[in-house]
Amino acid sequence: MTSSQVQAATCKRRYNIAFFKMHKCSSSTVQNILMRFGDKYNLDFVLPSSGNYLGHTYFSKKAAMNFPVSDYNILCHHTRFSKEGFSSVMKKDALYVTILRDPATMFESTFTYMNYPQRYHLAGPSALATFLKSPFRYYQSSSGKDHVKDSMLFDLGLGMEFKFDQAAIDKKIELSSRDFDLVMMTEYFPESLILLKDVMCWDFEDIAYFKMNARSKSQIPKISETMVKQIREWNKGDSLLYDHFNRTFWEKVRAFGEERMRKEVDQLEEMNRELRDRCIGQVVVNDRQVWHPAGVKVESFKLKPSAANDRMCKAMAKPELLMTGYIRQKQIARYYGGAPPTL
Repeated sequence: MTSSQVQAATCKRRYNIAFFKMHKCSSSTVQNILMRFGDKYNLDFVLPSSGNYLGHTYFSKKAAMNFPVSDYNILCHHTRFSKEGFSSVMKKDALYVTILRDPATMFESTFTYMNYPQRYHLAGPSALATFLKSPFRYYQSSSGKDHVKDSMLFDLGLGMEFKFDQAAIDKKIELSSRDFDLVMMTEYFPESLILLKDVMCWDFEDIAYFKMNARSKSQIPKISETMVKQIREWNKGDSLLYDHFNRTFWEKVRAFGEERMRKEVDQLEEMNRELRDRCIGQVVVNDRQVWHPAGVKVESFKLKPSAANDRMCKAMAKPELLMTGYIRQKQIARYYGGAPPTL
């Protein structure tokens, strides 16, 4: 019996997970996986009353819809991390998970997605390069600095006043090491999902995915090595955070088994290919039902006619806002009555 067969025979499926949804880190794809899983097993979600944000400050249960539930199975919507806040609503044995991304590509994505060129009156393809020549000057020039520097640390709860405080940054990284059971990596997304599957004792079908809320490839510029160095220096705190968890991530991969990991990644990617062939008729850009910032091309999916009643296909392709609305109405119907929605 292989090690994976032994694990499958002895582990017990887990249902409780607190996923801190990090901006611009493929977190919408993870969220879709979690919403599908929770829908499949009729689990209880921590949900915003509208939209897809559980507030824009440190998470508190006051930001969530009120259901007659003492603690919840899944939290997976945008908020700002507070271990105390998350613990106040989650099952005691919940797994705490988040995902990080290389600060260089993340900052470029954030810069574009949050329309910083317009904010800083920068035009054309050189807008990011111009910003990086004197980032502190631009940073000081306007309010709304949350994600202009060290966005990941800010989302994890580092106060604005500590973004230039090395001791506070080091402490936040240390606290994050204790707060999270698994920190996934955008650059190693399939490997991250295999680790998630392993610790949650899930199946490959549970972690199959289509990439959600992705920018059109034609809109993703190449950034020079000089710009990479400038971005990482400007986002020094995020670079330290990422490098720390990149090391611990590969420690987990080695403990899992590198050959086993390669085989399971191949298996996951083959399942994804089969599902794309079964489900996806067309990739569309800026569908009216998918929110996207002005000037940013965001991809979503149209199903094949043959997949119109395929529940798996429908759930995997459903955009975040629509899937959140479906989960919300289902949970309202479960606790307060009314007809449950259809997927």
